[in-house]
Amino acid sequence: MVMGILNFESRQIGDVTSEVLILGVQYPKADSGEATFITPMADAKIGGKLF
Repeated sequence: MVMGILNFESRQIGDVTSEVLILGVQYPKADSGEATFITPMADAKIGGKLF
């Protein structure tokens, strides 16, 4: 389960058209830009609002 944003304008990324933005954060002190997805700490309703 990840957190994402829908209904954004589609964007071309290489050969793929992206229609969703998955949220993530960079690992602390990660020089290479490594990141991890944001996930809920507890069970969440799929499709629920993100505040």
